[in-house]
This record gives sequence, structure tokens and C-alpha cells, in this order.
Amino acid sequence: QKTKDFLEQYTRQDRLVIEQKLNLSEKQKIQFITRLNFLYRPENRQYYYSFLKKNCSTEIRDLLSEIGVNFPKENLEVSYRQLINYHLADHLWLRFGINLLLGKSIDQNSNKFESTFLPVYLKEEISDSQLNGRPLVKWEQTLNRVENKQKRSLQYWLSPILIFSLLFLLFLFWFPRPAQIAVIVLIGGVGLVLSLMWFFSDHLEVRNNLNILWCNPLYLLYLPLMIKNKSRILLAFLLMTLLFSTIFIWLLGLQLFDIAIIPILLILVIVNYIQIRK
Repeated sequence: QKTKDFLEQYTRQDRLVIEQKLNLSEKQKIQFITRLNFLYRPENRQYYYSFLKKNCSTEIRDLLSEIGVNFPKENLEVSYRQLINYHLADHLWLRFGINLLLGKSIDQNSNKFESTFLPVYLKEEISDSQLNGRPLVKWEQTLNRVENKQKRSLQYWLSPILIFSLLFLLFLFWFPRPAQIAVIVLIGGVGLVLSLMWFFSDHLEVRNNLNILWCNPLYLLYLPLMIKNKSRILLAFLLMTLLFSTIFIWLLGLQLFDIAIIPILLILVIVNYIQIRK
């Protein structure tokens, strides 16, 4: 992709692009370019992507480390999830999706070195770094202009917690059978996807995902048990127990969940209560 097209795309998305001129010697430049050419070979272009450990941002960090840049490894008092959530404050549906898909491994505390999986922190660490006693960055400049939007987007105001809360209030007074089936299929289907990702994905970030406690594929078993059946009642008590286990795990800090799941949990309490009462 040409730089001009790249800048136009980022400007349309209201994303800032900052160029940093690195203070490298000729030997270091040759070493850096040689390594880039090696990585660009057809047999080396593909690599095993990791959301936290090996992405487009960490690759640059590792290249700089190879030529002698020492990035600090001071511990941070925030987790990977908190770092991500902070930068998605205006993209609440995206934040909800990421928090749903990623498991409890991202609730570990990060350090300065590891935080560079996000480009904004890589830029900060590069700005603060030195190489051979000299600042690593010679100068930097902003390559595009973006609007400092004061107004929140419609997507922000129609946030997950608002939509799910409105659905909870609706279902509290009017929860027809087709809506119940839709909720059961949706929750069970997503739970099945989370289960498959946990057991079959090579990406560690999606394993051990305790969202499966509330977003559980067992909800799909309600479909053949919708008629009056004692097994349905046992299933309802089991799923209700898992809902309360989710709150308990959240309070213990074993895994943090997106706040937007609160009205979903309440909707699922209604679903299970209806199955018990039938």
C-alpha cells in the first residue's frame, strides 16, 4: 500500500499518523534493513500471529531490540485488558466483542515492554529510549490532520449496555416464546463458538475464557426440552448456578468481564426462571 493511500485511509478513520526519525548509525541502519530483507523473504513472510506477543507492533520492537535498544521492563499496575479497554472507550461494541472473545490470560498485569503490543505505547517507549547514549528519536512529525471530535458518535450512544438494558426491561414485562428461542439460540450459538475457540484454537488469548460460564452452549439443549420435562428444570438450575458463578469470579478478579454483560445476565435469569416455572 502506498503511503499516500495509507494516510488517506487513516485520515478518513480519524486516526493520527506520527512519523519518528530514528537516530541510527550507518552500521545500525544496514543491520536493520538487512533484517527486514531477511524477514521479507517468501519463506519468512508468514509468522504465527499472537494478539499480545507477536503482532505488527511487537515486530518493530523486536527489530529495534536486535540492534541494541533496551526497552524497560518495569511492571505496570494494569492488565492487558485494561490497556485495551482504555483505548476503546469510544468504541463500546468493539470493546464488548474483544472482552467476549479473549480469556483470562489478558487479565494478567503487563509491563512496559509487553505494553508495546499496542502501537501507542510502542511510540511512547521509542520516544523515551536511548541507543549508545543518544536519544533513539532524532525528530518526529505528524503526517496527517484529524478532527478532534467533541460529539460522541451514534454507535457510542447506542452502546451495548444501553441496548441490552432496554431488552431486559422489555423482557421483564413481555417475553414471548419466539424471543425466548432467539435468546437461547444466540447465547448457545455464541457459547459453542467460544468453546471451539477454547479447545481448538492455537491462540492462547482465546483459551480459558470464563465468559463460557454465562454464554454457555448448554442453552441449546433447551430447544429439544422446551416441552414440560424434568431434565429441563435440572438444566435451568445448572445454568442459573453458572450465572451466579460468573458474578463470583468477576468479584474475585479471576477474569474481568465487560460491564455490558450485566443486563444479559439478568435476561438469562428470566430465561432460566421461565423454564423452571413451566
